[in-house]
Amino acid sequence: MKIERPYSLLVGPGAEFEGNKLLDIFRSWVYNFVLMTFRVRFISRRTTNDKQDKNQGNKVLFVVRDWGVRTTLNIDIRESLSEYCGSDNVVILEVLKYDNITSILENFLKLNTFSHVILDTRVMLTTNGFFKAIQSLYDCRLMAKLFHANNMICLCGATDFQPGYKLQAELLTSCGGLIINWANDNSKESFPLRHRRHVGPLFAPKSQKSIKKLMNSSLDEVPKSDVSIMGANYEPRKSLSDKLIVWLESNKISHYLNTRKDLEAFSYLNVFRNSKISFNTNWVAGRLDKYHFVGRNFEIALAGSLLLTQKCYGLDLYLEEGKDYIAFGDFDELTKKIDYYLSHEKERSRIAKSGQQKVLVLFNTNFVWNEINKGLRIHHLSEIKEAKSVS
Repeated sequence: MKIERPYSLLVGPGAEFEGNKLLDIFRSWVYNFVLMTFRVRFISRRTTNDKQDKNQGNKVLFVVRDWGVRTTLNIDIRESLSEYCGSDNVVILEVLKYDNITSILENFLKLNTFSHVILDTRVMLTTNGFFKAIQSLYDCRLMAKLFHANNMICLCGATDFQPGYKLQAELLTSCGGLIINWANDNSKESFPLRHRRHVGPLFAPKSQKSIKKLMNSSLDEVPKSDVSIMGANYEPRKSLSDKLIVWLESNKISHYLNTRKDLEAFSYLNVFRNSKISFNTNWVAGRLDKYHFVGRNFEIALAGSLLLTQKCYGLDLYLEEGKDYIAFGDFDELTKKIDYYLSHEKERSRIAKSGQQKVLVLFNTNFVWNEINKGLRIHHLSEIKEAKSVS
């Protein structure tokens, strides 16, 4: 399916920032303070012969903590990256929860050569405490120097918009590299980045293999429902979800509810496949006034269910309201639209299919990694080498 409009995903540093300016000034001060006070020390670089460097120079290193190996985000990145680069060109480095990641990486890079390293700010998480948090910032700068010394391009994923995580991402890419905004908030209240080398909002792509497996999987043992409600129940989502459940039950509308996040990936997606309408919210936890682009929007659309969700920046870069999905504002609008689309099957099916076809083009290996390569190319950084065209 051809996408009707071009997507320009590269964003600037936030010239029109309208958030907390004092907090942003403090972030900028901390960033520059770390750069100025970082003690430069000798960082070893692996020495090897030219033939070995040439053979291993196109390999990509994907760094994860042990607790994150089985998260959907990391599984999708690993599988799609292997599909894009070739499985022989992707190496997974699994670091234990509390291990010193800088020392492990430095020793690992003495024996291996890579063109790119992919990680996200979550690998820098440490035990609680102010001094531990400060140490993590200096560790980010150290890793940036380490990657630069080994001629590696750092691709740092940012999975949240909080200023601390953005600060870590900025420091990890301070010697060159690209920040990937995985479904982040890019509104005017979102803190600007210290440099322009970032792309997004993007989303972890599904490999073609995973998409085919999903579409061919059986729905025989999957619960069938008019409305599905999936995902963690944090506020303010919980209050709205609880109110919706009461309304569905009183109107005898079949529904499926799971807020535990205990389903295997394909079982989770198959619930959407077997639901006429799937409910979603884009609230940031604990905030009634702030929204971000969550991956569930694309998961619902990919599965062929009608996506009924809140409008937010990011979603409307990809999908068109009324054509590919349906938006709601308050509770009354939510229930009215459920009632309407359950009684207008042809219209519901048409919108659901349009969203699915759009996402099948977007939510895959080629689109996402090509967009990341576009960002690398614009900033004159080496691109991830594609092994072959993914059909």
